[in-house]
Amino acid sequence: LLTIRTQEAELAKLQAQINPHFIYNTINAIQWTAIDRDEPEIAEMAYSVGQVFRLSLSGGQEFVTVAAEQELLYFYLSLQEKRFEDRLSYTLNFAPELLSVKIPKLLIQPLVENASVHGAADARSRVHITVNVTRSETGRIHIEVSDDGVGIPPKILALLPDRLPKNPEGPSSHFALRNISRPLQLYYGSDYVFHIDSTPHIGTDIVIDLPASLPAAERI
Repeated sequence: LLTIRTQEAELAKLQAQINPHFIYNTINAIQWTAIDRDEPEIAEMAYSVGQVFRLSLSGGQEFVTVAAEQELLYFYLSLQEKRFEDRLSYTLNFAPELLSVKIPKLLIQPLVENASVHGAADARSRVHITVNVTRSETGRIHIEVSDDGVGIPPKILALLPDRLPKNPEGPSSHFALRNISRPLQLYYGSDYVFHIDSTPHIGTDIVIDLPASLPAAERI
């Protein structure tokens, strides 16, 4: 039984190495096909998709630099701009001194995805997303993602992770934001802030506050 489990683990590891490589090569092939057929916009979109994919995988690392997260947002939002055209704009403000600091991967992108997909999709006017990553007065990492989109309905807002006890079960497990709150709890215990404010038809403001140093388990 132990041998079978070991083999299964090795197979899963091998598949994790093969599948991303295949997908990335496929995206790259689409890009070059578009270039050959003189379709620069499709080629640019394929390139952005490839970069989003590469940066999201992060080589299997659980922590990435703030600079890598910034780059991921750039490529992701460039795709969303093409999707929503004149209904979406954005501003990214990242403090230069924080670019080399490491944070949990995919910490900011899902927030921006919610803001763009949910905030802009149903909005009647242009939606602007702002991402600020700064150092607080106490030296911590302060992340704020805000938008002036449709907002989150109160009934749903009441179920979001920062409104619930920090346990692995419960209604919020159905929301993508649980994928942010769970790693934060795992890595930082109670030493973090994850707060959401939203008003229907006004917009949403999400704040994450973290220590600037890596959790002890990640200081390798």
